[in-house]
Amino acid sequence: MGDRLGMKVGDLVMLRPDKYLSGDVLATEIGIVIELDIYGESGLWYRVKWPDEALWHVSSDLEVISESR
Repeated sequence: MGDRLGMKVGDLVMLRPDKYLSGDVLATEIGIVIELDIYGESGLWYRVKWPDEALWHVSSDLEVISESR
């Protein structure tokens, strides 16, 4: 499930293990996709609401753990 592209608003996600630093708080957090936007040549970005902040990520940063309906 976590390897699919085309996440949508409402999907629950985690950072992929190879995308965070040792000791990074986000390593164990679950976030929710709250917004999508295309940024020129860099393509589609996903804004994720984590427990304490909202950050932008590319799809390769994220693993879907539960899809919204």
